[in-house]
Amino acid sequence: MRTIANAPPCAKVIASNESVSAHPNPGSLPSATASCVGNSTPHGSFVKDTIMVRHRGVLFLAASICWFLHTSNASCIDPKPKDDAKSKEPVTLVGHTGLVWHVGWSPDGKLIASAGTHEKFVKLWDVPSGKNTITLEGHEGWVYCSAFNSEGTVLATGSEDATLRLWDVKTGKPLGTLKGHNSTVLSVAFSADGTLLATGSMDKVVRLWDVKTQKAVAVFAGHEDGVWAVAFNPKGDVLASGGWEGEIRLWDVGGRKAISTLSGHTEVARELQFQADGKTLLSCSTDQCIRRWDIATGKAVIVRVKHPHRFLVMGFSVDGKTLATGDHKGNWTLWEVGTGKSLQNIKGHDKAIKAIALSADGKSVATGSADSTIKVWTLDKLGSDSPDKK
Repeated sequence: MRTIANAPPCAKVIASNESVSAHPNPGSLPSATASCVGNSTPHGSFVKDTIMVRHRGVLFLAASICWFLHTSNASCIDPKPKDDAKSKEPVTLVGHTGLVWHVGWSPDGKLIASAGTHEKFVKLWDVPSGKNTITLEGHEGWVYCSAFNSEGTVLATGSEDATLRLWDVKTGKPLGTLKGHNSTVLSVAFSADGTLLATGSMDKVVRLWDVKTQKAVAVFAGHEDGVWAVAFNPKGDVLASGGWEGEIRLWDVGGRKAISTLSGHTEVARELQFQADGKTLLSCSTDQCIRRWDIATGKAVIVRVKHPHRFLVMGFSVDGKTLATGDHKGNWTLWEVGTGKSLQNIKGHDKAIKAIALSADGKSVATGSADSTIKVWTLDKLGSDSPDKK
């Protein structure tokens, strides 16, 4: 007995005596003797057990092929879903028209915020259903960044219109517009308690905002170029900012003053993440290096990653143990931060990956691409032997 190669996707057809192909037009088949093995079900449903069809002296075994019974009175029910290769495929979110250059997760992992080129809005996606639930419109320029507060109730978005806007995540209603920057807002972050916001801009400065009053309470200057990353430590008393020139600057939030400058990256510091102890800062740059900084001494341990192609976008996990990167070939890679070891290397898109983010629980990766789509990958489904692994 052997499997017929061109069996329909819902089942495997097995012939016992001769090679037989699945008929392309079941309605043209003559009447056949058919029986369902299992309990009978109402007409129009499907049988989940094996179906036996005898036609022209050949016995077929078909798992849930209702179309084979087109001329019979037998009925069947859908089989239980199998954990096959298809379960490892990502969920694809479609709705942007330009390249997707920003994706960000809500703290509970149920929502993704995304933004693209030639678009002046942010889309919120319900991850379980894959549906675009809300589109946030109001900016007068392209949106570059977003951040959820720790409760996931407020979203902050930064745009080339030089403003920061706050939104009610549940209703999509605007909560306010924060003005002060003179150029594109490139990065934004909430403090852990949600009382403060930090923004980095192409105007080379970092602004600290009081969320309640929506007023700037400090302006930190010192970067030589645009500020592409900002991050608070867990206590919210130290702020880190990463510039296009590769320097990372530390700021005293309460004292409203500079603490120190961490130099070492040779290209833009695109991603920053404090460790839980607040004493260590992780940074990653397009120079293909991860640096683990002791903020007290300013010294760093350097971990070089060997990406198949040069990566341009990156995102740390919340616990700082893993890093996800994406390249211009459409591949994304998951790294062990401590060693630089590659844990996954997946061909994700046909075009360049322009945005990437790990969910707060570290179990999912979202990738945004020049192909205008977002893909959501579940890591435990991929496995080390994933057929998509390159």
